[in-house]
Amino acid sequence: MQTSTIVLATTGGQCCKNAEDYALAYCAKNSASLGIVHVVESSLSHYGLVDSLATEGDRHDFIRHARTQEMPEVERRLARLISRAEAMHIPYRLHVGWQSPLYCILKQLRDNDAQMLIVGSKHSRPNPFSLTSCLRRKAPCDVRQIR
Repeated sequence: MQTSTIVLATTGGQCCKNAEDYALAYCAKNSASLGIVHVVESSLSHYGLVDSLATEGDRHDFIRHARTQEMPEVERRLARLISRAEAMHIPYRLHVGWQSPLYCILKQLRDNDAQMLIVGSKHSRPNPFSLTSCLRRKAPCDVRQIR
């Protein structure tokens, strides 16, 4: 029997804590694996793309450097979630994305054949243009927004 995969989209921030707790509890109860998606909206990598005098190699090197500078922050933000998943013996895979959040999350849903997407939220009013609303329209699975 194949285990189901649940994908959690998280920033590692305070507004995602309830979603992280929900995802861990759901995976533990249903023997599901957890796909963790964290998208870095980098301010540093942008500069590697806009310098008109830079060569393609310079751009590539700068973007790689910017990502290595940002990874410690990503690891710090997700340390609590990863340590809890390991303590609960929940199999997980971490994907750190560098493109648009919508693209990265949808790609992970398709690549992992996910049965559910769990996202955190800090807003109580529905916004038809929010990332969560877009995910509900485009995701190939159920989307649960946890406040």
